[in-house]
Amino acid sequence: KAGLHTRPAATIVKLASKYKCEFFIAKDGLNINGKSIIGVMTLAAETGSELILTFEGE
Repeated sequence: KAGLHTRPAATIVKLASKYKCEFFIAKDGLNINGKSIIGVMTLAAETGSELILTFEGE
C-alpha cells in the first residue's frame, strides 16, 4: 500500500541487474534506469501509479 518504497525498489533493481539487457521504468514522462536504486526511488511511485517498463537487448 505504500507504493514503490525502498524494499520493493531494491528487489526490482536486484532482479533486473541479473540480466544484460537495458531496463527502463517510465512514470509521468520521466524515464529512469531500472537498474539504479536511486533512479527507481526518484520515481516516487505511489500505489496505483501507472509505470511503463521497457527492456532492450538480451
